Amino acid sequence: MKLDYIEWKELSLLIDGVYDLTYEFVKAHAKSIEGYLLQHTNLSEHARQKLTDRILRSQYAEMAKVDEFPRSLLFQKEFILKDYYYWDDELFQASYDFREEFRIYPNIVILNTLSMRKIELITNNLHKDKVKNESGMKLSETSEFALLEKFSAENFELKFAIDESLETSEFVLIFDTNPLWRNQDHTK
Repeated sequence: MKLDYIEWKELSLLIDGVYDLTYEFVKAHAKSIEGYLLQHTNLSEHARQKLTDRILRSQYAEMAKVDEFPRSLLFQKEFILKDYYYWDDELFQASYDFREEFRIYPNIVILNTLSMRKIELITNNLHKDKVKNESGMKLSETSEFALLEKFSAENFELKFAIDESLETSEFVLIFDTNPLWRNQDHTK
């Protein structure tokens, strides 16, 4: 007897089997998916066609996502900045907490614009001796106002990024093996 449905556990195993097929195979051989389902299920022809269509549509969507951006390993953790005066100490401690949890240092810190501006104002007015410009000169030895691009410590470096969806004083530490920055070509 041909069925019009399939149990979730069996469907899950079938989808895993189909996703193991290569993208080119899936793209070029829709009938092969239907054949795979015919061989491994009791679905009616109509039900097989519908499932094949759904698998193909989801496969194409997944492949579009993979093709659009390179694969990367991503870890993230949210924190609250308690005192802007000690922002660097808090960021340093948060990075160590991140490392304790994920066994790797973060490489990106994300804040909203207001938080970033507060940090830059405090740094430029109160902590100029802790900042170096691109040529390695301490900010306290120059009259320039520093727009911070990164936070450097002995064992790690964090690039600053902005996300307006974060509340003031919230920040997110991220480790991303393949970060994509605005205006960066990510098709390589």
